Amino acid sequence: MRKLIRLLLALLVLAAFGLGLAYWYAPERLLQGAYDLAAWRAGLAKRSVDAGGHRWSYYEGGSGEPVLLLHGLGGSKENWLLLARHLTREHRVLIPDLPGWGESSRMPNEDYGLRAQARRVRAFVGALGLPNTHVVGHSMGGAIAGTYAAHYGGRVATLTLLAPGGVPFPPNDFAREVLAGRNPFDYGTREQLRAFGPYLFQQPPWVPPRVLDVLVDQNLGRRAFQGALFARLAQGEDADGLLSRLPMIRAPTLVIWCNGDRVIDKAAMDIVLEAMPQARGVTLFGCSHMPMLEVPRELAQPISEFVRAPTPMRPESAAAPEPAP
Repeated sequence: MRKLIRLLLALLVLAAFGLGLAYWYAPERLLQGAYDLAAWRAGLAKRSVDAGGHRWSYYEGGSGEPVLLLHGLGGSKENWLLLARHLTREHRVLIPDLPGWGESSRMPNEDYGLRAQARRVRAFVGALGLPNTHVVGHSMGGAIAGTYAAHYGGRVATLTLLAPGGVPFPPNDFAREVLAGRNPFDYGTREQLRAFGPYLFQQPPWVPPRVLDVLVDQNLGRRAFQGALFARLAQGEDADGLLSRLPMIRAPTLVIWCNGDRVIDKAAMDIVLEAMPQARGVTLFGCSHMPMLEVPRELAQPISEFVRAPTPMRPESAAAPEPAP
């Protein structure tokens, strides 16, 4: 028994030593390991497919009617992993890196605006031979999802817009930063990333410093691409690109917003609902702009219920009671 205990202790010491080496010299492997574990817990496998002139990397798992999750600016398919765990129990979940982002390909001199990305989503859905799909889009991905539903509505079973971009709202602190010529997404140091966190999260999670370095390096690698697209979405031709398309959408639509969203103010929700009489709204509490990471279970509930029974529509409701002050 003593030999067994000594062996176990030796193995633990070796494992801790290995983790320490990885943390200091290969933190990207630790981050990828965390992603792989979250994907495994959600029942997702990583796959790839050629569609729309791009190589798509995506997760797929679960069974049932297909639910397609589209990430936002600066995001990736990994943003959805905590949420997916609550969806794959009843639904077939597909989570791609949009073309230009993550592990999907990016082509020089290509258009990655809303309409072009919507066309690529159509190609992706077609390449996988999907029937009518339940489409969920967040932020920039919400603007793309709405554009896709407006132009290719026959392929959309339901649409869920999660704090979508492409709609106007009264200037908040984030918008004032943008109007002053600053891009909060353009972080290049740990300190700048930490300063960006309170915009995205009501309670920013603690992230080990060396993992922060990985996230910073990834952001620097897409700096030019992301900066140009951000300018287009924030003040350029796609700034209100979803608003004009909202009346064209005929799919049953659910609109979800965090009450404390500090990026796209919840005031935009009223504008979306006014333009879409067929839509209903759900307000989440305890989150800012990344509810799939802050309150994944609370977010999964209205999405799953809506996919199961998209009609009849109900007026705006709250998914959870507002916390006491």
